[in-house]
Amino acid sequence: MRTTIFRSLAVLGMVAFTSSIDPVKGLTAKPDLVIDAFIDAQMHNDAKLIREILDDDAVVNVSRGKTIIKHTKKELLSFYKKIGYVTLNCKANYEILSESENVILSRVDFKFDHFTQQNFLTIQKDKDNNWKVVNINRFNV
Repeated sequence: MRTTIFRSLAVLGMVAFTSSIDPVKGLTAKPDLVIDAFIDAQMHNDAKLIREILDDDAVVNVSRGKTIIKHTKKELLSFYKKIGYVTLNCKANYEILSESENVILSRVDFKFDHFTQQNFLTIQKDKDNNWKVVNINRFNV
Protein backbone atom coordinates (compact mmCIF):
# COMPACT_ATOMS: atom_id res chain seq x y z
CA MET A 1 0.00 0.00 0.00
CA ARG A 2 2.78 2.41 0.93
CA THR A 3 4.62 1.60 -2.29
CA THR A 4 1.51 2.32 -4.39
CA ILE A 5 1.00 5.69 -2.71
CA PHE A 6 4.69 6.55 -3.14
CA ARG A 7 4.60 5.60 -6.83
CA SER A 8 1.44 7.64 -7.39
CA LEU A 9 2.99 10.68 -5.75
CA ALA A 10 6.16 10.23 -7.81
CA VAL A 11 4.16 10.08 -11.06
CA LEU A 12 2.14 13.17 -10.08
CA GLY A 13 5.37 14.98 -9.26
CA MET A 14 6.89 14.10 -12.63
CA VAL A 15 3.75 15.25 -14.46
CA ALA A 16 3.70 18.54 -12.55
CA PHE A 17 7.43 19.06 -13.18
CA THR A 18 7.14 18.26 -16.89
CA SER A 19 4.16 20.57 -17.39
CA SER A 20 5.95 23.38 -15.55
CA ILE A 21 8.91 23.07 -17.93
CA ASP A 22 6.79 23.66 -21.05
CA PRO A 23 3.87 26.01 -20.35
CA VAL A 24 2.98 26.09 -24.07
CA LYS A 25 2.06 22.41 -24.13
CA GLY A 26 -1.69 21.91 -24.08
CA LEU A 27 -2.62 25.36 -25.40
CA THR A 28 -4.47 23.88 -28.35
CA ALA A 29 -6.85 21.80 -26.22
CA LYS A 30 -9.53 24.53 -26.09
CA PRO A 31 -10.33 27.42 -28.43
CA ASP A 32 -10.34 30.01 -25.62
CA LEU A 33 -6.78 28.96 -24.71
CA VAL A 34 -5.76 29.44 -28.35
CA ILE A 35 -7.28 32.93 -28.41
CA ASP A 36 -5.63 33.88 -25.12
CA ALA A 37 -2.29 32.58 -26.44
CA PHE A 38 -2.77 34.57 -29.67
CA ILE A 39 -3.33 37.74 -27.63
CA ASP A 40 -0.26 37.04 -25.49
CA ALA A 41 1.87 36.22 -28.54
CA GLN A 42 0.83 39.43 -30.31
CA MET A 43 1.34 41.57 -27.20
CA HIS A 44 4.89 40.25 -26.73
CA ASN A 45 6.05 38.95 -30.16
CA ASP A 46 6.26 35.46 -28.68
CA ALA A 47 7.41 33.13 -31.47
CA LYS A 48 7.03 30.02 -29.28
CA LEU A 49 3.32 30.70 -28.70
CA ILE A 50 2.66 31.53 -32.36
CA ARG A 51 4.43 28.35 -33.47
CA GLU A 52 2.18 26.29 -31.18
CA ILE A 53 -1.20 27.83 -32.05
CA LEU A 54 -0.87 28.49 -35.80
CA ASP A 55 -1.60 25.71 -38.25
CA ASP A 56 1.36 24.98 -40.54
CA ASP A 57 -0.63 26.28 -43.53
CA ALA A 58 -1.99 29.36 -41.72
CA VAL A 59 -2.13 32.64 -43.61
CA VAL A 60 -2.18 36.16 -42.18
CA ASN A 61 -3.86 38.70 -44.49
CA VAL A 62 -3.04 42.32 -43.65
CA SER A 63 -5.18 45.00 -45.25
CA ARG A 64 -3.05 47.99 -46.33
CA GLY A 65 -5.16 50.45 -48.29
CA LYS A 66 -5.93 48.92 -51.67
CA THR A 67 -3.52 46.01 -51.21
CA ILE A 68 -3.52 42.90 -49.07
CA ILE A 69 -0.23 41.60 -47.78
CA LYS A 70 -0.12 37.86 -47.11
CA HIS A 71 2.21 36.27 -44.57
CA THR A 72 2.84 32.60 -43.91
CA LYS A 73 3.49 31.03 -40.53
CA LYS A 74 7.18 30.77 -41.42
CA GLU A 75 7.37 34.50 -42.27
CA LEU A 76 5.55 35.47 -39.09
CA LEU A 77 7.88 33.34 -36.95
CA SER A 78 10.90 34.87 -38.65
CA PHE A 79 9.56 38.38 -37.96
CA TYR A 80 8.89 37.61 -34.28
CA LYS A 81 12.38 36.18 -33.83
CA LYS A 82 13.98 39.17 -35.58
CA ILE A 83 12.11 41.76 -33.47
CA GLY A 84 12.44 39.83 -30.21
CA TYR A 85 10.45 40.27 -27.04
CA VAL A 86 8.44 43.50 -26.78
CA THR A 87 5.40 44.65 -24.86
CA LEU A 88 2.82 46.53 -26.90
CA ASN A 89 1.17 49.51 -25.26
CA CYS A 90 -2.44 48.53 -25.92
CA LYS A 91 -5.44 46.78 -24.45
CA ALA A 92 -6.80 43.57 -25.92
CA ASN A 93 -10.18 41.90 -25.92
CA TYR A 94 -11.98 39.31 -27.99
CA GLU A 95 -15.42 38.18 -29.02
CA ILE A 96 -16.61 34.87 -30.44
CA LEU A 97 -18.57 35.75 -33.59
CA SER A 98 -19.65 32.27 -34.63
CA GLU A 99 -18.92 28.73 -33.58
CA SER A 100 -19.61 25.16 -34.45
CA GLU A 101 -18.23 21.86 -33.27
CA ASN A 102 -15.08 22.18 -35.41
CA VAL A 103 -14.74 25.85 -36.41
CA ILE A 104 -14.76 29.15 -34.52
CA LEU A 105 -14.66 32.66 -35.91
CA SER A 106 -13.54 35.29 -33.42
CA ARG A 107 -12.52 38.93 -33.45
CA VAL A 108 -9.53 39.99 -31.41
CA ASP A 109 -9.06 43.75 -30.96
CA PHE A 110 -5.88 45.48 -29.90
CA LYS A 111 -6.80 49.04 -28.91
CA PHE A 112 -3.94 51.52 -29.16
CA ASP A 113 -4.19 55.26 -28.39
CA HIS A 114 -4.99 56.33 -31.97
CA PHE A 115 -6.32 53.23 -33.69
CA THR A 116 -7.63 49.71 -33.17
CA GLN A 117 -6.18 46.66 -34.86
CA GLN A 118 -8.91 44.11 -35.54
CA ASN A 119 -7.94 40.49 -36.13
CA PHE A 120 -10.53 38.05 -37.40
CA LEU A 121 -9.34 34.56 -36.50
CA THR A 122 -10.59 31.32 -37.99
CA ILE A 123 -9.79 28.51 -35.57
CA GLN A 124 -10.34 24.87 -36.56
CA LYS A 125 -9.92 21.47 -35.00
CA ASP A 126 -7.25 19.43 -36.74
CA LYS A 127 -7.18 15.66 -37.23
CA ASP A 128 -5.68 15.25 -33.73
CA ASN A 129 -8.52 17.31 -32.14
CA ASN A 130 -6.21 20.25 -31.48
CA TRP A 131 -7.54 23.76 -32.10
CA LYS A 132 -5.31 25.77 -34.45
CA VAL A 133 -5.54 29.21 -36.03
CA VAL A 134 -5.80 28.64 -39.79
CA ASN A 135 -6.50 32.18 -40.97
CA ILE A 136 -6.08 35.73 -39.68
CA ASN A 137 -7.50 38.80 -41.41
CA ARG A 138 -6.06 41.99 -39.94
CA PHE A 139 -7.44 45.55 -40.28
CA ASN A 140 -6.45 48.84 -38.71
CA VAL A 141 -9.49 51.02 -37.97
